[in-house]
Amino acid sequence: LHACCAPCSSYVIEALSNIFDITIYYYNPNIHPETEYTRRLTELQNFLQKFIPALTNKVTLIAAPYNPEDFFIATNSRKEVELQTENERGERCRRCYFLRMKKAYEFAKANSFDFFTTTLSISPYKDSKMINEIGYELENSYSTIPGTSQKTLVPAAKNIITKSNISTRALEKISAQEIQSISYRPSTGLHYLPAD
Repeated sequence: LHACCAPCSSYVIEALSNIFDITIYYYNPNIHPETEYTRRLTELQNFLQKFIPALTNKVTLIAAPYNPEDFFIATNSRKEVELQTENERGERCRRCYFLRMKKAYEFAKANSFDFFTTTLSISPYKDSKMINEIGYELENSYSTIPGTSQKTLVPAAKNIITKSNISTRALEKISAQEIQSISYRPSTGLHYLPAD
């Protein structure tokens, strides 16, 4: 679960922690200055120590190193100066979403996770349609589900996960058909990571 901050993490953790083990990947080189980055990370750490769903379920936090240069390279906003004054939800944001989601995808893939998602689309300030399209793009650009021609198990923009929709059985016992029938928050895509 890529997370940008504690407030955006709360709903996703509450909705998914009874179903999945969650590893929060805090990677946000777009946040400036570093004191703000650290403040948000500290707030997320403090929140996880007090939030009941995080305490009673398996939720861990991984903080990637802070490197704002990643943001500047990915967005090219130093050379394309018009991006510096662009409104929220524009091309600079798309490039930034892609950077953070790709890093989360790569981390999840490297650690043999089954799914990846982000809290970015929970924010009313972000473009959830664009974020979900990036999720599908990442998922489709790497590989398909073993033994099928499918690349996506959960439609990102259709439903909402509730505890009544899915039991707390181990994930490996849940079939692809059951995963497809899980309802999920309209603005958050849950994307499949096929095994190598």
